[in-house]
Amino acid sequence: QLHRSVSATHAMLEAARQPHTFIVAEQVDDGKHGSTPGTAFNRGFLLNAGFAYATEHALRRRRLPRRCNFIFADVDMEPRGLESAYTQLIDGFRPLGALWEGCPYADNPLFFGGVLGVSYDAFSEVDGFPNNYYGWGGEEDCLRWRVQNARMPIDEPLPFAAGVLVDLEPQPRAERQEKNALRWEGKLAWRSESAERA
Repeated sequence: QLHRSVSATHAMLEAARQPHTFIVAEQVDDGKHGSTPGTAFNRGFLLNAGFAYATEHALRRRRLPRRCNFIFADVDMEPRGLESAYTQLIDGFRPLGALWEGCPYADNPLFFGGVLGVSYDAFSEVDGFPNNYYGWGGEEDCLRWRVQNARMPIDEPLPFAAGVLVDLEPQPRAERQEKNALRWEGKLAWRSESAERA
């Protein structure tokens, strides 16, 4: 899935002559480096860590333009025909989950799951994803709540509807790991969580 997703995205951006860099954030669950074996998946923390690494790595080398897009994509998402969605500069947030083929949440234009484009300034201003969501789901809802609460700009996905996101995950969505039971309660603590802590 990773190879196919990255290859497809790379080919799409190369064809658009768009410079790009991929950063893959993976959760280590082996008891080393401070990790705890058996810890549930934490997507929000991983995306925050990837953002922090990308910005620190690029800023040290002075390679990060002040205006550039960050695209957070699940490893099983393959973009097709989404060149403009990925390359047109983003002022705030660009949720592309509504273009996810076969996704039950795709009828919501504000669905922040699957693939999300952000600007550096906007993501930093809302402190990124919450770091305390373990298990599947909820972190994207909390981020959307933060964004709406801060009245940040959100792009509608409709201008990019010529393209689609294809889910490469072979197993049915209902069989994926347990959903986060605290998805709404977690919103209450968002002010204490920060992307900088990743």
